[in-house]
Amino acid sequence: MIYIGTHNPEKAKSIKATLRLVDKSIQCADIFSFGFPTPKEDGENEIKRSQMKASYYWEHLVMPVISEDDGFYFKESIPVKNLSVSDTDTANLSKFDFWNALLKKNSVTGGVLRKAYSIHTKDTRGSTIIDIPFSVDKTAKDKKRLLGNILNIFIVPEGFKTPIAHMTKADKKAFRMKYIVPAIGKLLDQVNVAQNHHENEK
Repeated sequence: MIYIGTHNPEKAKSIKATLRLVDKSIQCADIFSFGFPTPKEDGENEIKRSQMKASYYWEHLVMPVISEDDGFYFKESIPVKNLSVSDTDTANLSKFDFWNALLKKNSVTGGVLRKAYSIHTKDTRGSTIIDIPFSVDKTAKDKKRLLGNILNIFIVPEGFKTPIAHMTKADKKAFRMKYIVPAIGKLLDQVNVAQNHHENEK
């Protein structure tokens, strides 16, 4: 059994779907019923934050945990100091409106979505980073309530035509298979090899 270390329902659902694509025999579960407090996420980068979350939940569960953290890196700089008051007044703007204005004002065309995954077990730890190139959908609309990252409404991964938030089930599966499943598969193999080596040394 491996637990999915996140308080975000959409992220837990995505990680669970990815693990099942890696290996249908993997047993996984979320941590919602345990009522753990949300861990600190003040690491300096995605890999550090994913490691912090995996370690935090492992200390509570003493069971294998996988956690994820992501970040968006745009090709064009976004100088917040150059934004007008109306653009930065998020009290009067939804998150969608804020980012829509921000991306358009700075003519942002694309960038890289960086995903970091970390696994923590009793004897081993492992991490991996995945960089996913993307373009920005300048016609994005706030079509539905989004539980995940608001930027998923705008970013279109390389090789696809639809923003992540509005992908069909088939597209989401293809996206995971292209970018995430291979890296998670290798990470699980590395952790299992290290685990077996440790057990053989006992």
